[in-house]
Amino acid sequence: MIHGVRGVVVRFDGVLIDSCHAAYAAWQHEFVREGLHLPIDYWGDLFDRHPGPGCDEQLLRLLRQRVADPDQIRDDHLDRVHRRRRRIESALRLRPGVVAWLREASDRGVRMFTVSDQAAGSLTRELDRLGVGRFFERVLSFGAGGAEEFYRDAPRQADIDRSELVAMEDTGHGVRAARAAGLRCIASPQRASVHALPSAEPGTVIAEPPWMSLSDALGALAGSRRAVPRPAAGTDTGARVSASLGALALGDALGKMVNKRSLHQLEPDTVNALSLLETGGEPPADCVFTGCVTDDTVLLLALVDSVVDDGRVSRDAYERVLRSLNPRGGRQIYQLKSDASDLFVALDGNTNGCVPRCAAVAYTTPSTNLGDLCYDALKVATLTHGGHEALFTALLFAVIAAAAVDGEPVQSVRERLPGLYRPLTRLAGGGADVADLVQGSLDRLDRIDSPHVYLDVLEGAVGMAMAARSSVVSAICLGLSGFSFPVTLAALMRRQAHWDLDSTAAVYAGLAGAFQPSEVPALWVGRIERHSGRDFGKLAASLVEMRRAPVVPA
Repeated sequence: MIHGVRGVVVRFDGVLIDSCHAAYAAWQHEFVREGLHLPIDYWGDLFDRHPGPGCDEQLLRLLRQRVADPDQIRDDHLDRVHRRRRRIESALRLRPGVVAWLREASDRGVRMFTVSDQAAGSLTRELDRLGVGRFFERVLSFGAGGAEEFYRDAPRQADIDRSELVAMEDTGHGVRAARAAGLRCIASPQRASVHALPSAEPGTVIAEPPWMSLSDALGALAGSRRAVPRPAAGTDTGARVSASLGALALGDALGKMVNKRSLHQLEPDTVNALSLLETGGEPPADCVFTGCVTDDTVLLLALVDSVVDDGRVSRDAYERVLRSLNPRGGRQIYQLKSDASDLFVALDGNTNGCVPRCAAVAYTTPSTNLGDLCYDALKVATLTHGGHEALFTALLFAVIAAAAVDGEPVQSVRERLPGLYRPLTRLAGGGADVADLVQGSLDRLDRIDSPHVYLDVLEGAVGMAMAARSSVVSAICLGLSGFSFPVTLAALMRRQAHWDLDSTAAVYAGLAGAFQPSEVPALWVGRIERHSGRDFGKLAASLVEMRRAPVVPA
């Protein structure tokens, strides 16, 4: 079985061999004899409207209309056309890629049937000539009732439930017949029908054997690219966005408080603050934990404001903001500020600075809109960073954050990641080695049940330095760990070396807040809101409204 499909009914004429082109070539020969041209798309449209003998009658009528002496076009022209067609068909080979599909079906236990207007004995001989008879369980016939009637009865003949049986057709009328009978259909176009097959219709996918595997075609038919995930009960999207935004700012603020100090350099005030966080206590006095954030949150909130004001992710609007605001540090921002060109694209930068701001893209774009999500993330990341490692991690963070906001469970996201690495590295212009670091670190997680142990592993393996391949890899893996948020965040602040913990914690907390919104401590986030004069709940409401009904500029 492949994607819930147990059986496939394949039309012999057109899907296995290009018999339609044989019919067209036979008629084209007659038109050329008379100095006339018969376009293949015209023939294809005519065949779609008048399948079978009706097409021949229409073409004979057309030929008589176009020649100087209609009487010279006699009925025996049809016999000549049919003889020529049979000669051409007798030399046809299988269409490219068909054998690979048949072998894949055999290997995966999908039962295969073929159907034709031909008599069963003639069709069996043709299959043997082509060397594929062994792949088909039964040879079926359309019969006098035509394709639609056959497809209505096909589940009974195949002894397969209608929902688990798929038709494979090559023409518009064949697809319509299968769909009218309630069967899903793979449309495999041949030269005469490629322009006329219906696109984007429910229950139908267009796939050509040389360019797609059978599994991919059936997967597309099943909608296996993933449905919109159902949010967890009791937690709406707005709550996840608000929690992610607040948690990201909290991680940033705590990292600023620790300020690249190692565990052994932390004084009692900071140690106590982390203990309060870990045990669910209230934040310490303002003079210990001020709620002040760094450039990670400043640049994120600047993008959030820009997106809310414009109703979309506008690179130009965000660039104007970045050129004017106080970024609170960051060499990459000042490279942008000092550039006077009409279009600025960062030439370098493999640090983590472009990653946290991509949360704003994830807040406004569902994870099922991966194309928009990734290109919007690139729009804002390339203003300051041009290194492929930074861009890859920014894309990966945005994709994971959007899935978390959608309510997809963390385990489901982890299982899908390997399939995303290759397209994301193509978009970023590289980053395969970073993808290997991420996956290798996630693979270790399966054998670890403590955030403290996992943090030690990450610290030793990839570290938490400013480089995206270090801090962002650790942060993403932590975000996908599912460990208790307060415990993990506090443990992250207690490291053995002098790391860039504000950015690491911001990226981690942005993910963990979306995956585990109920674990984000409201009083700690409230301290940051008061210090910054921002209301994360109101910002989240505006962002989620855009997520539901994106504004398309005129």
